[in-house]
Amino acid sequence: EYSKRADLTGGHIDHAEPVLYFVGTTPGSRVLNYIGKYTLWRGVLLNGRPTYRSEVDSDVGLWYSRTGHWYIGDYEWIGLPGGHAFAASVELRPELVGRGSWRLSD
Repeated sequence: EYSKRADLTGGHIDHAEPVLYFVGTTPGSRVLNYIGKYTLWRGVLLNGRPTYRSEVDSDVGLWYSRTGHWYIGDYEWIGLPGGHAFAASVELRPELVGRGSWRLSD
């Protein structure tokens, strides 16, 4: 199954950025601990996509859900369809998600 998943992604996982930065502001300064540096969790693919962990708050992660959304949320939720911030996208890597696509959950 792992090799099938790798074939489906066309090698894009190999090109995942080792570090991502989420920058900007949030309405009402909500979930400010989600802004900052995220480091690739090497060797961990969820739904064929790379997974990241926040360096600002080690309890926060970034992952792709089977529902077609990238999520940022509590690390214990990794892999589940839900988080405090999300982007509907089929992109293989989070850095390819369009600018302005990220939303905060209610």
